Amino acid sequence: MEENRFAFSMTDKMKKYSLVTSCVVVVIAIMALVIVNTSEKPEQAEQTTAGETRGVEVKVTNIPDNRIYETIIVPATEKVTEKVTEEPTTAHTTTAAPASYALPLGTDMGKDFSRGVPVYNDVMADWRTHDGVDFNGAYGDGVKAIADGFIRDIYTDEIMGPTIVIDHGGDVVATYCGVEVSEELKKGMHVDKCDKIGVLSAIPCESDAEFPHLHLEISVNGEISDPLEVMGLYE
Repeated sequence: MEENRFAFSMTDKMKKYSLVTSCVVVVIAIMALVIVNTSEKPEQAEQTTAGETRGVEVKVTNIPDNRIYETIIVPATEKVTEKVTEEPTTAHTTTAAPASYALPLGTDMGKDFSRGVPVYNDVMADWRTHDGVDFNGAYGDGVKAIADGFIRDIYTDEIMGPTIVIDHGGDVVATYCGVEVSEELKKGMHVDKCDKIGVLSAIPCESDAEFPHLHLEISVNGEISDPLEVMGLYE
């Protein structure tokens, strides 16, 4: 009877020991698992860092950022403005030939149009055609435009002196020789009939202190023509 009690007691103790042992093993296993997981985290972090996707390490600090940031200003494209000198237009007039004309300088006329026939020139001491009409006057007398038009050119010729060329429309172009042109007049400007274009001056090849004059030439369609005929002064 006592032997049976002893055997039962031993069996019960063995069960308790086995239970305790199992609990201890479980606890040790759990601790081991925790240790293993803890030791693997740095490796996983390293693997993640070494892998395709890298983590960004952000350092938080109270140290102020004293870096200097430069603002780069990109200048806008400069607008290139060409300096343009304003000049009157020199476009060819499309107006018709004048319906009427005014005399440029009084009614006292000297040499007539020679119609291509050479005449003797006292100053030049030679024979040459006289391709215009001379209007006598006094130095400083005002010279007028014979009709509306625009100024084609202003220049000084060695033989004919200071000259102004005016396009009067309809391919009628008048050349006024021996005229000191008014300063306010410029190439390309418009003039009206009877406007003062300058004052009477000298013509080097026809200079005569006693008979200063304006030499007027007119071309129609590029052909030298008789000024008086063009102006309708012949009966």
